[in-house]
Amino acid sequence: NIVLIVMDTLRADRLSCYEYPKETTPNLDALAARGLLYEEARATSSWTWPSTASILTGLHPQTHGVVSDGRCYLDARLQSLPEVLEERSYTTVAFTCNPLIVPNKNFHQGFENFDSYPTFRKSDVVLGTIKNFMKQYAGTRFFMYLHLVDPHDKYQLTDTARDRVGLPDQPPGGSLPKSFKDIRSSLLQGRGHDDQGLLDTDQVLSTEYQEWIKLSYDAAVATADDYVGEIVAELSALGLTEETIIVFTSDHGEELFEHGHLAHGQSLHEELVRV
Repeated sequence: NIVLIVMDTLRADRLSCYEYPKETTPNLDALAARGLLYEEARATSSWTWPSTASILTGLHPQTHGVVSDGRCYLDARLQSLPEVLEERSYTTVAFTCNPLIVPNKNFHQGFENFDSYPTFRKSDVVLGTIKNFMKQYAGTRFFMYLHLVDPHDKYQLTDTARDRVGLPDQPPGGSLPKSFKDIRSSLLQGRGHDDQGLLDTDQVLSTEYQEWIKLSYDAAVATADDYVGEIVAELSALGLTEETIIVFTSDHGEELFEHGHLAHGQSLHEELVRV
């Protein structure tokens, strides 16, 4: 079997197996320890559509053509990974929690079953269905594509993840002064730099609130790891560990104020493309 997990919005340097000092990802660390860890992997883009199209086709964006909002349809003439595997008698299934990866953009090409939703949903919503699929098809050879989004805002954090990174129950003062969307919008308008073009994100959000957002992201990464751990444990419980290849990656990373911005898609800096 092949289980391909794409964890949306996950920057490599926040994983403890990539030497992050906090123990954010014990389950992924264990997976890396018994497998192969790529230290210099790069996504082909810093946002979801082009990068995911590359993962599913093996092609650069300039070749597969998914390069903008207006050109986000996966060309049916391209051969996709699930098509290749289906030809080799794999049962192919996808569970996608990102509303960009949906049938009406042809990302379901080659999948026998494609479970998607028009809005973001976190891993806890689909985990039961994923486990049921593995139980039902344990006796077959399957390819399962999981596009999970736990490190993507808006975060829904597990208690174990909060505890692991030391995230308090409330931000400083009880709440953030601005929404995530408004902070990002202000930074995209250039307000994260001073008149000389030097980095100055404090004029948009104070340092203590920036640190809260960074710590919240760490907890989101740890939450993602919790769910990956459950998937790996289910494979083990079904006796499939020795006959399943688990591939784990991300479509892109996340900027956390390093270059005057927040979130992703606005540049190609290391924190956005190293996966």
